[in-house]
Amino acid sequence: MNPTKESKEFRIMRLHTHLLKFLLIWPSDSFSEKLNWFVIHGCLTISIFFSLPVFSAVAYQFYVGIDDLNTLLEALIGVLNIIISDVTYLSFLRKQKEIQKVIDDIYWFVKYCGFELIKKTDEEIVRLTKCILYYVILGVTLNLMWPLLSIKSCVASRKSEFYIRHDPCGMPTQNMYPLDASKGKTFLLFFTIEAIYCYHTCLFFSLATVIFIGFLKHISAQLKYCAYKFEHVFDDVSNNVNSIEKVQQEFIHLIKYHQSIFQYTTNMFGIFDIMIVVYIGITSFTLAIIGYQIVSPTTNDEDRIRYTILLIGLVLLFYSISYYGQQVHDEFINIGDAIFKSQWYENGIALRLHLFLLIVSTRTKRGFDFKVKLLGSLSLIVFMRVMKRAYQMFALLLTVANDTH
Repeated sequence: MNPTKESKEFRIMRLHTHLLKFLLIWPSDSFSEKLNWFVIHGCLTISIFFSLPVFSAVAYQFYVGIDDLNTLLEALIGVLNIIISDVTYLSFLRKQKEIQKVIDDIYWFVKYCGFELIKKTDEEIVRLTKCILYYVILGVTLNLMWPLLSIKSCVASRKSEFYIRHDPCGMPTQNMYPLDASKGKTFLLFFTIEAIYCYHTCLFFSLATVIFIGFLKHISAQLKYCAYKFEHVFDDVSNNVNSIEKVQQEFIHLIKYHQSIFQYTTNMFGIFDIMIVVYIGITSFTLAIIGYQIVSPTTNDEDRIRYTILLIGLVLLFYSISYYGQQVHDEFINIGDAIFKSQWYENGIALRLHLFLLIVSTRTKRGFDFKVKLLGSLSLIVFMRVMKRAYQMFALLLTVANDTH
């Protein structure tokens, strides 16, 4: 749907689409369709190529029979984060048009709630986005700087000259390069590539997560307003026939509003389903490994701070998704409560609308559950399950590490 006259100068999620264009993940208005395709897919290809040294570090450890557990675990953190990011990347590339349509479809709700509610919600999303991205930029910057400050202790902990040459100290992640990358211009080149790759990957994944959260916030705001309208739809009803007819039309209008929100929510979740399934499925493994690295006696203080920053960021992102998913579920149910609180019993209006009342009340009793395959609905319960699974794997890692020592 085209934006209203009131909203021509205010584009929903403008900041997010501009940042996606800056990261070369979203079509640019200045490029042709063909050039956009080459730029976006070329960026994806380069991104995958830059991730190969991290995967090689994991593969090498398994090849030699895991002669350095800490190296393996640190490389696994990178691999798991890259997998989540790449799956999200592919989801955005595959469903660009659908995502843009879901953004544009928010304007459909203007006829139900007016433009101010949508604008206010979008401004809240922008503030949340800025806070998260500032945290990500600060965290990535510290992750790039601290390894450079602890090169001596890193070199002392390496088991052989081979690791020093092919997995040089000072890099933000564990790698395995096919050549000596520890000296001079070669080190500077690979460090620059890794720095750009880290910023790009972390910013994109955080931005993609906030975009999903933004849709959840828009849905939640619409549901709250819909519940408010349902609760007060019968306030002005009187014995006048025209009044009853007017209320009846308004109630039917609200039913269409509720159906529109439900359909919009279904479409939105259908776009992000794969991303959320992989995100939830991998998060527990990532958190467990990061937690182990924090408490490991072989981890230096600088790395502990780096891992703590990463742990806090991942937990906050995952909690935000679960929290707003829970909020959408609760707001759907609250519509039924709002109808019950309304003055539906006044002046026999319930007799005229009994079928509509029954349909809406029945529909809202079960709410809306986005079912994550093998994990259940997206809610705070899933958050607690993932945290529990992460703790179990964390305890298992501690046991295995103690047995090997």
